[in-house]
Amino acid sequence: MPRLTLRTRIRQRRDCAFQTLDGETVILLPRERTVHQLDEVGSFLWARMARPAQVGTLAEKLCEEFEVDEATARADVLAFVRQLADRGLVQVHAPRPRRSG
Repeated sequence: MPRLTLRTRIRQRRDCAFQTLDGETVILLPRERTVHQLDEVGSFLWARMARPAQVGTLAEKLCEEFEVDEATARADVLAFVRQLADRGLVQVHAPRPRRSG
């Protein structure tokens, strides 16, 4: 897995099934036969990973929606994304190289 930074792009794995009800999300990975549950904050972030999203952008959205400071949001989102990646729930894409010149 690429090193996670605020510029890393994350996306939900396409072959997982999920359902959100009352602010909580249940994710099923049929091939692995595993089920995962996300709380309200995890569900909020998960919904924003339907399309590729930068970790830093997810942290900004978290600050806008919940009462959390930027440093805490960044650390929490990085930790959350690591957990999702370790469980095989997301696709992780290394940051695009910056263009010089």
